[in-house]
Amino acid sequence: MVKYDNLKRTGSAKRLRVFLAHLIAIFIFITFESSLIVFLDLSNGLWKITWYYPLEIATFYINLLFILPLLEQKGKEIRFALFLLLLIVTYCLSRIALLKAFFPIVFEEAAHANHVDQMYARAAWRGIYIVGMSIVYWLFKRDKKAALDKKQLEVDKLEAIAEKRRIEISLLQIQLEPHLITNVLAFIYNKIEMTSPDAALAVERLSDLMKHSTTDVININKVPVSEEIEGIKTLIAIHDSLANRPVSIVLNIEQIEGENAALIPPNILTTFIDNIFTHGVVDDPNMPARIGVTVDNSLFCFHSENAKRKSMLKGRQLGMNNVRSILSYFYKEQFELKIEESESHYSLDLKIAL
Repeated sequence: MVKYDNLKRTGSAKRLRVFLAHLIAIFIFITFESSLIVFLDLSNGLWKITWYYPLEIATFYINLLFILPLLEQKGKEIRFALFLLLLIVTYCLSRIALLKAFFPIVFEEAAHANHVDQMYARAAWRGIYIVGMSIVYWLFKRDKKAALDKKQLEVDKLEAIAEKRRIEISLLQIQLEPHLITNVLAFIYNKIEMTSPDAALAVERLSDLMKHSTTDVININKVPVSEEIEGIKTLIAIHDSLANRPVSIVLNIEQIEGENAALIPPNILTTFIDNIFTHGVVDDPNMPARIGVTVDNSLFCFHSENAKRKSMLKGRQLGMNNVRSILSYFYKEQFELKIEESESHYSLDLKIAL
């Protein structure tokens, strides 16, 4: 509401500035013409033309606001020409009518001297002059608006490019965390010393996850949901291999047949899972972490809930901030990311209209 009120006040102030600018322009125009008449020693005609200015101002703005906009509408060129001719004719007749009403003696003298044609000619010239001024002003406004629109278009294009680059960087940033690679390599090293078959299994799982997490995010903006689900399973299996105790996670996948073609940005879900392992309790069978994925009728849903560690370092939220930026970029208003957090529990819900 505050933003709306500010915009309303800004619009009112702008309209007031435009109105004052027009008043000043009219004053300058009338002052210029009056000074010119006095300079040319035509003072006896000054008091006569003053009566015509309201008519001329009305003619100027009728053309500017109602007739000239017809040029911007396709197929209205003939209508524009007819209305413009009608406006000039109306101005001429109105000018002669004003002369006859306010200065009947002058009009009668001109009629007796057969100068009526000259009066109409002068009125027509003046009408064309006023209409011409409004056309010049309209063309100036149109060109100025076109220049501003072109500049704004260039700014919007640059902002779009910058946003695309920022999202690409965000997509790269949420790829596999280096600390996980380090842990797996250390695990492999220790197992190799004892020639354990678990080492081969860990290497295989890591290889699968690396293939998923190193997707060409620059050229492939989205991947099938099924690939993200496999990434979740692989990441959980790797953490299970690294843990001293079995990982307590309940994973529930509900995917309707035929929905395998649904696409989402890569590494979104693995970021959520990595967040659970980094900050949550995943080794207590009495409080297992729960993860649910549902794809149904073009709606993707992800839900997770877990207990939080008692001593937990405060992260920079870089991964979650990147996820929000990526979702906003790809889905605009077509997604909902809701996080609820207390001292002991954390839950996340994501819904995407595919």
